[in-house]
Amino acid sequence: MAMEHRTHLRSLEDELKKFMELTSLSTQMIIARLENSGPLLDAWTWFSKEQERRRADVWSRKNESCPGNPSGHDPLGGKDTVDSAFDSKNHK
Repeated sequence: MAMEHRTHLRSLEDELKKFMELTSLSTQMIIARLENSGPLLDAWTWFSKEQERRRADVWSRKNESCPGNPSGHDPLGGKDTVDSAFDSKNHK
C-alpha cells in the first residue's frame, strides 16, 4: 500500500512538473507575441501618452480655476478627477 501511494505521488509530481513547464512556455510565448506586436504596442504607447496629456490638461484647468492655489501645490496628491472619483468609490 505504501509503495502504491509513493508511485501515485510520483505520478502527480511528474504531472505537476509538466504543467509548470507548459505554463512557463505559454507565458513566454505570450510575452514574445506582445513584444513583437507592432499595432498592440503602438496602441499602448498612444494610450499612455493620451493619459498623460489628459492628466496635464486637468491639472492646468485646476490651476486656472483655483488662482489662489500656489504653484506646485497639488491638493489632490497628483490625481486627476477621474482617479479621485475612482478612489473614493473603492475606499468607502
